[in-house]
Amino acid sequence: MSIIEMFESIQGEGQYIGTPSIFIRFSGCNLKCSWCDTKYSWTEKGKYTWKDAIRFIKENSLYKHIVFTGGEPLLSKNQEDIMRIIQNTMIVDSRITIETNGIILPYHSLQLLMKIRGLWSVSPKLQFLEKYNLNTLRYFDSIKNHQ
Repeated sequence: MSIIEMFESIQGEGQYIGTPSIFIRFSGCNLKCSWCDTKYSWTEKGKYTWKDAIRFIKENSLYKHIVFTGGEPLLSKNQEDIMRIIQNTMIVDSRITIETNGIILPYHSLQLLMKIRGLWSVSPKLQFLEKYNLNTLRYFDSIKNHQ
């Protein structure tokens, strides 16, 4: 269980700003920025499974935008859950955003799923530049040119 919160709100940033959205927040972070507004996500234990998230999304099917956030949703323990959730909640006309710090390359299978109707919201943290892999940043940069 790596999901610590599930809630409905309005997306406050990015391409889908103002869109009613479902947020799925994962625990754990690979950076732990001092200015983080969700520090509790670093250490809080998960309360929900990917099956709980599927149920929550289906119960709130009027929302057509799902946001995976954290902590860091691309930690390996979270990527499998995200793929399961996406595969089991193919809501017509829905959009998916994964908010990431851009350090971790998504699994190939998640890359393929996100090509269908996904948006990567990448927020690099320059204070941690030495942790970034240029190939990972190039991957995210190449996507923005195709969406």
